[in-house]
Amino acid sequence: MKNLCKQNWYQITLLFLFCVTVFLRFYKLTVLPDVLHIDEAALGYNSWCLANYGTDRYLNVLPFYPQNFYGGQSPLYTYLVVLLIKFFGKGNLSVFLVRFPAAFASLLLWITGTRSMSLIFDNKKITLAAALFLCFCPYFVMSGRYALDCNLMLCCISCSVLVLLLYLKTGKLHTLLLSGVCFGISLYSYALSYLIIPIFLVLISHSSARNIICMLPVIPLGNHSFSGAYHISHRLRAHVRCGSHFFLGKYKRYHKDYLDMWFLPFRCRT
Repeated sequence: MKNLCKQNWYQITLLFLFCVTVFLRFYKLTVLPDVLHIDEAALGYNSWCLANYGTDRYLNVLPFYPQNFYGGQSPLYTYLVVLLIKFFGKGNLSVFLVRFPAAFASLLLWITGTRSMSLIFDNKKITLAAALFLCFCPYFVMSGRYALDCNLMLCCISCSVLVLLLYLKTGKLHTLLLSGVCFGISLYSYALSYLIIPIFLVLISHSSARNIICMLPVIPLGNHSFSGAYHISHRLRAHVRCGSHFFLGKYKRYHKDYLDMWFLPFRCRT
């Protein structure tokens, strides 16, 4: 038994840290913290309204960016809670359903962060140090216990980076394309990602410029996949009402016109 533990000490330690991470993220999730943050309450109410009536609390039909007290909210977290309410809450809202995506994202961040460090350094001690840090760091613990839309960004970007690292390791094209889709989905996690992701791609482009250039056209696929998944039943009506906008402009700037062409129908109320 001792010899077995010595041989597998690395896997056993990682498993122990994983269990501790699960405990720190999910233990008494509904009561610790015991008070809802104002953004949590707003996000939960918007999600409940969307799940039951198809509008946010301001009667906007399936808004692309749900409105909060002070402005818009990133849609990824809101619509994840909508799905949880519809399929698991049976139309009812609870603190657990609101906070579950944050807790799960924090757990996923631990997994992807630990795996990324093992791919980068290929050193067990460094990997365990990273796993220990991601497990006990107060920021990562608290970000998994508050239902704030910004808390998904780090997890989404971490998943994107991991898939990109897997491509660099394996050289398989589908992992490169998947990385682009993941980066595209990350843009829905928090508005700041529109600044962070381009900077990250620029910083790594000096070593793999061709790979990054190949990945860039795929990023909009992830960006569109989320919007299309939830709005597909309403897309036809939106296109009929907003179809004239598709032909405005002369496509001098492809990227801007391309995004406008995609997002404009969902800004119009059905």
